[in-house]
Amino acid sequence: MTCYLILNMWAGEWERQWAGLWQAYINICSCCQSVRVIVFSGLSHELGFVQGLKVDGALILEDAFYNPENLLSEIEKNSNRNAVYIFGYGDYSHEMAVRLAFRLGGDSLTAVNRFWFEGGCILAARNVYSNNMEGTFCVKRFPFCVSLVRSTEKTAPGISGPIPDVRRKNISDNSGYVMEYSEEPVGTDCSLEDARILIALGRGVRTKEDYRKAEELARMLGAGIVASRPLVMQGIAPLERLVGASGIIAHPRLCIAAGVSGAAAFYVGIEKSGYIIAINTDSDAFIMSRADVAVERDYREVFGALRKYLIEEEMPDDFADGGKI
Repeated sequence: MTCYLILNMWAGEWERQWAGLWQAYINICSCCQSVRVIVFSGLSHELGFVQGLKVDGALILEDAFYNPENLLSEIEKNSNRNAVYIFGYGDYSHEMAVRLAFRLGGDSLTAVNRFWFEGGCILAARNVYSNNMEGTFCVKRFPFCVSLVRSTEKTAPGISGPIPDVRRKNISDNSGYVMEYSEEPVGTDCSLEDARILIALGRGVRTKEDYRKAEELARMLGAGIVASRPLVMQGIAPLERLVGASGIIAHPRLCIAAGVSGAAAFYVGIEKSGYIIAINTDSDAFIMSRADVAVERDYREVFGALRKYLIEEEMPDDFADGGKI
């Protein structure tokens, strides 16, 4: 078996990263016939920090920008099925361990405390159940890609001989990738928490086009619009519109809940509404029993009729801003 120690110098604290990699290798060296080092760097680094074990070779991959796709592609080209790929700690390392395992058809485990070789099997231990327990896992599929927890050691001890095969490769082909971006907050017409009228959408809204039409109706009503977690996770609604226990807790005078089942995590976000109208094809949906008015219809039919009414009839000026609902 070959052991690859992958040091990502873009991730910071590389001395501590290396100390963790070194200790991880010592724990399983009895089952490894070869050990190689891969360094992902933006600068020309020497390998004097490869301390404490005899390595069979090292590959330094240099990139002008941090682009994990380049690193993963390079490793995949020269992958070894009977291998263990050990990354350091932190989000960068966790991400790359999982992505590499998926590409190579192997297993992955992140934030590992320690692992060792016992009874012909590699065992790995990591914290589980919100760090209240430690679980032990047996590796059954290779290649095995693992990332570590932060090492308590800051450096690794003394060198054990020269490195026979050191290669450098520039992998700075970043064409086709977004290397720089900026973020701007998405403005809303009103504060969603304080909106007087709110349209709350659930999984009954199946497409972005349906969501866009609901937005049009919300503008006509002068209402805010929020969505359940399934819509946000599917990319139909933006994250800043998430309503419920982990999102917006609103208290509108009127809430129109469309295509919503009424799960507890969602309902907590609208339960302070002065008046709730629920629209759902399922009369047994929880939201129907909690609403002041329950309409057992496809919400698209109701929204269409309401849109037509708003176009044909003139709305009171104070309907959405202090008027009587």
